[in-house]
This record gives sequence, C-alpha cells and structure tokens, in this order.
Amino acid sequence: MKESIIREITPLKSQDCIVVFDRQKHQFDYPIHFHPEYELNFIANAQGAKRIVGDSSAIIENRELVLTGPNLAHGWLSNHQLGQNPREITIQFSQKLLSAELLRRTAFKPIKIMLIQAKRGISFSQRTIQKVEEQILLINEKSGFDLFLSFQKILHTLANSTDQKILTTSSLPQQNNLIGNSNIDRACQYLQSNYNCKELKINSAAQHVQIPANRLNRLFKLQSGMSFVDFLSEIRLNAATQMLTNTDKSINEICYECGFNSTTTFYRIFKNKQGITPLEYRKLK
Repeated sequence: MKESIIREITPLKSQDCIVVFDRQKHQFDYPIHFHPEYELNFIANAQGAKRIVGDSSAIIENRELVLTGPNLAHGWLSNHQLGQNPREITIQFSQKLLSAELLRRTAFKPIKIMLIQAKRGISFSQRTIQKVEEQILLINEKSGFDLFLSFQKILHTLANSTDQKILTTSSLPQQNNLIGNSNIDRACQYLQSNYNCKELKINSAAQHVQIPANRLNRLFKLQSGMSFVDFLSEIRLNAATQMLTNTDKSINEICYECGFNSTTTFYRIFKNKQGITPLEYRKLK
C-alpha cells in the first residue's frame, strides 16, 4: 500500500532563525511530508515506532535524533510503538540560516559537510544523542540570540560526531511510486529512465504522459515544490553524487553520463545545490 506524501507549509518566516515545536504525543499520525527547510527531530519514549526518510525505513529505539535536508520526504508512524506519550522536539531552519561565505570558514567546515549529507538524511547514535539531549530539551525555553547560540552549539556537536548514519540513497523529495498522481508517476519514471539524455525537455516528458507541458510543470510544482527543470536537475545530481561516491569515473565522464550538456553547467549547478564543487564532494567520501 502506498503512503501519501504531502508538501508541508512550515511556519518559518523570512525573519526567523529557527522555529521549535515541543509536543507530547499519544501517537504519530502526521503524514509523511517534505518541505524546503532543514529539520532536526528529537523523539523520546517512542521505542517501536517506524521512521521513514526518503527510501529508507527503520524501527526506532527509545531515543531518536534525525536531521533531514530540504525537500526530503520524512515521517514517523506509530507502528508497534511500545513507549507511552512520546515527546517530540522538532527544530526547523532555513537553508539560508548560514551563508555560503560563513560555511567556507574553517570552523564551520564540519557543519557544512553535515548539511550536505543531510540532504540524504542523517541518524545520530545514542552516544551522540546523550551529548546534546539536555540542550535540546531546554531549547524551547530560550529565545532571540540565546536560542540561536544554543542551536549553533547543537549543530557543532552533531557535526563533529563520528557515528553519523546516512539514511537514503537519494535526496529527491519523494520516490516515484509514492507521489500519488498517475501523470507524475509516469513522468518521473520517464525521467529516471532518460535523465542521461542531454536533449531531454519537458515537451518530450509531456508527450510521454499525454498532457500539455504547462500542466505537467504545474503538477511538478504542486507535488514537489520544484519546477520540471529543477526536478530533472535533482535526478541528475543524485546520479552524479552516487557516481562520485561509488565509482572512480572522471568528473567529465560523470557529467556527460548524467545528462549535463557541459562541464561548466555541471559545476555551476552542482556547486549551487551542494555548496561545494564535484571534486570537493568526492574528497568527502
């Protein structure tokens, strides 16, 4: 049975640094969802609940801490939950909270790497959770600059932990078979099969699913928060990051095998989305 996935409109405003939600829950009943913001989710007393992030799923322990990147589908389901009245503390923050200039500084390099990896979801170990649990439990009592500083300390501790677990094989907002619209399903399958074609355009995808191109673009915007062009770029970038990590192919080979029409375009799009060049990304593996 397919899970429904929704695009959540978060309350984070342009003038906010972060937003914090501290909830006592009886069960996890919020749909699997995605949004443009990063999210750090701490859950206590929910052993046996099921976590879904992108294309991964797992049964969680009594303590859970996960960082998800922009537009990555995620959610928790009650499943065979053993704990009573779980507590969930959710911290959401914008991609623009830390500027690219700041993240280039040496002191922020671990955070920069962590934010890149969070696009595929990160789960933190029980040992790391113990280091930050008290700060997370108290964060809702802070405001203004104290809130911002406390959160930066949490990020710093997490970024310097050595037992992070990457959760997904893809950073796309959702998997093809979970989008729930037959036109989008078929369009995504077409893109996954043909993303390496440099001539791939929205018109050919629209012709494949037999709907007008402008309607297909609206559907992509509605379902994923991205235009057709941006969604296709994400598919190509996901393929490129997998090749950079798992193969010894040259960057030029990867560029053209993933459907980019020039290395200049590939470098520009890659750095704009990942914050670093393909070569720098490869050195992280």
